[in-house]
Amino acid sequence: MNDYKTIVSVFISVLFALFYFVSIYFMTGRGGRLIAGYHYQPIKKEAMKYHKYVMRRFGAFIFIIFLIAHILTVSAIFKVMVLCYIMVGFLPIFVICGLVYFNKSKKIKEALRLEKELEENDNAEE
Repeated sequence: MNDYKTIVSVFISVLFALFYFVSIYFMTGRGGRLIAGYHYQPIKKEAMKYHKYVMRRFGAFIFIIFLIAHILTVSAIFKVMVLCYIMVGFLPIFVICGLVYFNKSKKIKEALRLEKELEENDNAEE
């Protein structure tokens, strides 16, 4: 029975590794086209600076979400229920705090505004 749990946990860990690669891709400052509602990849160098600022924060945010979900899943497989309950409580709190941060942060809003403004000015010049 323990071998079955090990095989399932390895399979799930490989699956989560793919998610970790996606979040690392966001942390490099690229991947704006992969986010729904943010189909955007700036061309101008100054705008790219603000784009990377937002993408790095988003990448770190989803990396932590995937990490918590991974710990939650593996702890549920191995029936480490104390850790599982802690992660079940921590995951929604982190998601809500992250969403509030991305929607209410003045730095994020300013970076998005400057990024779009620089790209629009560049497109108007052409």
